[in-house]
Amino acid sequence: MGLFSKDIQTMDDLLLHGLQDVYYAENQIVKALPKMIDKATNRDLSKGLKDHLEETEKQIGRLDQVFKMLEQKPKGVKCPAIDGLIRDFPNDPYYRELKGQMLFENGRVRDALRPYEDAVKLAPSAALLRMSLSQVYIESGDPALNKRAIAYLNDASRVEGRESQIWHFLAVAYGRDNQIGMAALSLAEEALANGKKKDAMQQSNRAKQMLTKNTPSYFRADDIHREAEHLDD
Repeated sequence: MGLFSKDIQTMDDLLLHGLQDVYYAENQIVKALPKMIDKATNRDLSKGLKDHLEETEKQIGRLDQVFKMLEQKPKGVKCPAIDGLIRDFPNDPYYRELKGQMLFENGRVRDALRPYEDAVKLAPSAALLRMSLSQVYIESGDPALNKRAIAYLNDASRVEGRESQIWHFLAVAYGRDNQIGMAALSLAEEALANGKKKDAMQQSNRAKQMLTKNTPSYFRADDIHREAEHLDD
């Protein structure tokens, strides 16, 4: 029988487990703070959150060095506290998102589906939640879920159209659905959002070659090309 649990057999295991737990928590803070900073209306609060973000990023850097010294990979582990938060705040979608993210980042794609879907049900208008769920759908390898990802990402793009990651995921999803023209159009959108003139023009031309003429998608590719011409080289 192990000293603590099946995953913790020695004091070294206990140390590593503790470090991984802290590492995971610190990374979740880094991901959550930018949203809080954007919503902060008080200048002092905003500055405090920014300072906290900077210090947390430094702490993650220190942890990376510790893992390197231990010759271990910095990998998050299961955090039962998240389930406790979900029980205490059942109507808060972001704790469910947090659980889904934890599972997804640890390679448990199928297990991540339920918490992400629950989060979207609680906040159906949150475009970025739909984007995160779509990524899980794409990585599930299920063609039906991939099509659902395409629908969700198109919905999200109407709200967060300048969010380049939406277009990146759409390009992947369309590619896996063998809609190569739409994949090229999505890559053109991604390049335009990132201010990459050459890539936007190349991908929009590529999209026009594969899309049916006089369709909304074809016209959008044409618009992207014209918009890209005005970008700085």
